[in-house]
Amino acid sequence: MTRQPQWVKWAFLATAILLPIGWVVAAIVSWDHIVDSHARLGYLIGDVGIVTPLCFATWYGLKHAAEWARAVFMFTAGALVYDLVHFGVYLVQEDFTGVGWAWGLLCAALVAVLIWLASLEVRR
Repeated sequence: MTRQPQWVKWAFLATAILLPIGWVVAAIVSWDHIVDSHARLGYLIGDVGIVTPLCFATWYGLKHAAEWARAVFMFTAGALVYDLVHFGVYLVQEDFTGVGWAWGLLCAALVAVLIWLASLEVRR
């Protein structure tokens, strides 16, 4: 049904697992900053309530070659691109490791990979 390489389904499963874990760590480290910022609180709700379930659905759809997998994959890829752009900007702004620009480049590379994977579907 889709033209995705085999590793893609496992990458979406890993994202679905690691994203909530990352938010748990962030909540432990800086809960006050999260609830005091409407933007960060919105990202928390969006990541845990929308992106994580979409990643699980994409993994399941790709694993079982479901007919709906292509549409869900495209929607999930778009949600992840939105997430990565905002997360990359946040990491560059905060510069908590001293190499914020490197985190921004990593996020940009991941966006490029998602765009390439989406282009595989569009060419179908």
